[in-house]
Amino acid sequence: MRLIHSMSQWLVSKKRASTDVIYIVDFKRHTRGNHFGPWLLWFSQEFARRFDRVILVTPDKKLTQRLFKKIENEDIEFKKLPRKLKKSFDLNHLVSCFGKSNERAHFFVMWAYDIEKLAHPIKLPPWATFLLTSRITRRPEIEGAALENRILSLVTSFDNFKGYFELDHYIPKPHPLAVPLLDLESVDLLESPTPLLRQLQQFSKSTFTIGAFGNLSGSRCLDAIMPLVNENPNINFALIGKIRDKALATETAQLLKGTLPRNLFTHTEFINDERELNALITAVDAIFIDGSNYPQHSGIVIKAIYFSKSIISPKANAWVCDLIQQRGVGFTYAEPSSELLKHWNVWNKNDGLNKSSETAKKLRNPASLAKCFDLMTTQLRSTSNRP
Repeated sequence: MRLIHSMSQWLVSKKRASTDVIYIVDFKRHTRGNHFGPWLLWFSQEFARRFDRVILVTPDKKLTQRLFKKIENEDIEFKKLPRKLKKSFDLNHLVSCFGKSNERAHFFVMWAYDIEKLAHPIKLPPWATFLLTSRITRRPEIEGAALENRILSLVTSFDNFKGYFELDHYIPKPHPLAVPLLDLESVDLLESPTPLLRQLQQFSKSTFTIGAFGNLSGSRCLDAIMPLVNENPNINFALIGKIRDKALATETAQLLKGTLPRNLFTHTEFINDERELNALITAVDAIFIDGSNYPQHSGIVIKAIYFSKSIISPKANAWVCDLIQQRGVGFTYAEPSSELLKHWNVWNKNDGLNKSSETAKKLRNPASLAKCFDLMTTQLRSTSNRP
C-alpha cells in the first residue's frame, strides 16, 4: 500500500511539474527602429503572462538582451538562433536544444515573411505567427499582394499551424485562423530635442503642416503627396524617411531632384530612434498616407492619432480609410485639390483632435489588448488542427 501511495504521489507531482513553454522566434537583428524591437518586447511580456516559460530565440542574443535591459522577468530567457534554423524551419530542433522534460512546447514566429526561403519540415509542433493580408483581400492587383498570398498559403498548409495575428480589423471576411490584434505602438518621446526636431518645429510653427514618415516610395505616398505640394502653396509639407528612388514616378523623381518648393521640408534618412520619430510626428498637424496604394494597417497612423493628429488619405479601399470613416480621425479626398486646409479646419471644429486621441485610447485599452493574446494562446493550446 505504501508503495502504491508513493507511486501515486510521484505521478501527481510529475503532472503538476508539467509546464507550458513558448518559444518566440525572431529572425531579425534589432539594430534599427521600426516595429521589430518594440513588438518583440511587447509580445514577450504578453506571452510571459500566459506561459510558464518564455524563450526568446534571435540571431544575436546580446543585442536582444540590451533591448530588454529595462525588463526584469525571470520567466523570459534569451537564446541564440541555432545554425540549423538559418536554413531549415525545424522548430522541433529548438526543443532538443533548449527544452526541458515535462514541458509542452508552443511556438510563435514574429514575422512569417522570414520563413519563406527556409526548408520546411513535414511535421511541426503547434505554432503561430504574424502576417498581413490587406493587399490580397483589398487590392490583389498591387505590388506585395502576391507575397502575402504565398505566405498565407504556406503557413496554412501546415496541420499544426494555429493562427496568425491580423492588424486589419475591417477586412469583411477574415480568415478563420486570423486573430485580431490591436496595435500597441511605442509612443515614448525624447528627453531633449534633436537638431532635426528643432528644424522641423521651426518649419511648421506658423503654418499648417502635413508630414509623411517612414520608408517613402512612389506607392508609399510620394506620388500622391507631390501633387498636393504643388496645389497647396499655403500649406507646409514634410517628408521624413528613406526615399526609394527606383520606385518613384518620373514626374515625382524630377520634382524631388530639382529645386524643392519652399513649402517642402525633406529629411531623406531613416530615423533609427523611435523616440525621435515620435517627437517628429508631434511637430506636424497632420499625417499623410496613400491608402490607394497602401491598403494595410499603418503604425505611423497609430502613433499619430495618439498625439491627436489628423490623418489624410486619398479615398480608397484601405484600412486607413475605414478607420477615418468609422472613427473620424481625419479626412479623405477624391482628387488632389487646394482645399486641404479647409477640410482640416472643418475636421478640427468637429472635435477631430479628441476623436483621434479617444480612438487611440480604445486601441491601447489593456483589457482589449489582453483579449487578443488570450485568443491566440487558446488557439496555440488547442489540440485540434483548427480552432
